[in-house]
Amino acid sequence: EFLVRHCFARVRVDGEDGEGELIFLPGQLNRILNLDESGLTLDGNHSKTGGRPSTRYGPVKKVLPQGGDKTNKSSVRITIICGSTAEGHPLPPHFQLKSVAEDENKRIQSSFIKALPDVKGVYDAVNGSVTKPCSVNCNATAGMDAKEFRKYLQDCICPLYPSACDQDGKQVLLILDSGPGRNDLSTRTFLRSRGCHLLPGVPNTTHVT
Repeated sequence: EFLVRHCFARVRVDGEDGEGELIFLPGQLNRILNLDESGLTLDGNHSKTGGRPSTRYGPVKKVLPQGGDKTNKSSVRITIICGSTAEGHPLPPHFQLKSVAEDENKRIQSSFIKALPDVKGVYDAVNGSVTKPCSVNCNATAGMDAKEFRKYLQDCICPLYPSACDQDGKQVLLILDSGPGRNDLSTRTFLRSRGCHLLPGVPNTTHVT
């Protein structure tokens, strides 16, 4: 119903039995996005505690009691957001790194940026095929909260659709999971004013669709 009402598709009914099919209008499959975020680790562990064995300090000579304190395991976990259009064009990946610095003091190693490939795809019919870079940001948890999620949509997704507006046929549908910020009223209002609709799904199912 949503797809038909906002001119993403139309329904064609064949025969008296009422059976038919959903036909997407030209270019509209590229205005339907499915994206998901996931933890990315380099040490084989999917938690924020890191996967390497901890170091245990103890006495060198046996004259002292055995024991010692474990050191904290350092984590190399970051968050990555990937996705594609319903047509199959990939979205530029977004990497969320860890930093406790204030926004004006955040620094990212240039070697990390240089290693990220650009992504080529078709999103808005106005631009045709375009090449976009990956995006990088950081916060204290290397995760996506409501604030970071809005910045990601505002800076990385909305620019892909310069012709999007709150008019039928020019809107964008974002199919997401039920993570932080999906039902934030200010975020939804901001996106709606730019022709973007959020469709949060059932938890842990976005990677299937």
